[in-house]
Amino acid sequence: MAAYQAVAGLSAGALSTLILHPVDLVKTKLQGILLLKHFSLCFWPEAYKTLADDSKSSKGQRILGRTKAVVKDVIKNAGVTGLYRGLSPNLVGSALSWSFYFACGNFFGSGTF
Repeated sequence: MAAYQAVAGLSAGALSTLILHPVDLVKTKLQGILLLKHFSLCFWPEAYKTLADDSKSSKGQRILGRTKAVVKDVIKNAGVTGLYRGLSPNLVGSALSWSFYFACGNFFGSGTF
């Protein structure tokens, strides 16, 4: 029975990673942009210079505008497949960890730790 739970966990981890990896990639790129802005580094990729501009009226509009700009830039430079750059390590780690979690939950009987 634990093997079935492990396969279910592996599948769930793989599927969630396949669906949410582009969101994680954009989040990581935005964090890098904000880090550059915070430390005022002199190197600014040309496509991201406007992303550090805080002149928009609300924080929500700034974040949404930056997110759209990053998605457009990734698709322009690397195509849609660029949104899945770095997928392999994330996929392996997530699938294996969820597989282990489901199998252990079944083994110990409670499903939670």
